[in-house]
Amino acid sequence: MHTYISLLRGINVSGQNKVPMKTLKHIYQALGCEHVNTYIQSGNVIFQSPTTIEALASSITNAIKEQLGYMVSVLIRDIAYFKQIVANNPFKQHDPNALYVTIFNKPIDKVLAVTQASTQLGSDKFMVQHDVVYVYCQNGYGRTKLNNNFFEAKTKTWATTRSWRTIHKLIELGATNQVAREK
Repeated sequence: MHTYISLLRGINVSGQNKVPMKTLKHIYQALGCEHVNTYIQSGNVIFQSPTTIEALASSITNAIKEQLGYMVSVLIRDIAYFKQIVANNPFKQHDPNALYVTIFNKPIDKVLAVTQASTQLGSDKFMVQHDVVYVYCQNGYGRTKLNNNFFEAKTKTWATTRSWRTIHKLIELGATNQVAREK
């Protein structure tokens, strides 16, 4: 069994793609996932499964489409991946409440030249690392132009963004999930 964290892109935003967390939990359980927990309403799920990431992402996407009638992009990684995000933070000296992480479904190294031509937009800054973009926006994510749409347009691939606080909470919940499994 592996402990995974999945991030669903674009659910429960402005009344679009509504997914109740109880329904989401049941979808994962029906797919054989264990110790399933959700965190806030934005599609963060911590769970355990012996299945590969690729098979899980496909199964979850298909199950949501089947049960709720629309497609949702699902990104799944293990806890070590999220711990690496924290370790690689290039903005450690900045206010963590103004830090966000945009995670892509695949490496974006081939487009680094496009995005790194300018790593600042106004007072907002970003840094690209493999399939992650760290975004520091001192006036808040709701006001920055360095959002999901900006990076998806530059890279021609999809991504999902979480706050620094959410990344830390997911790691904490994932560690708790692992401990529960070991008991």
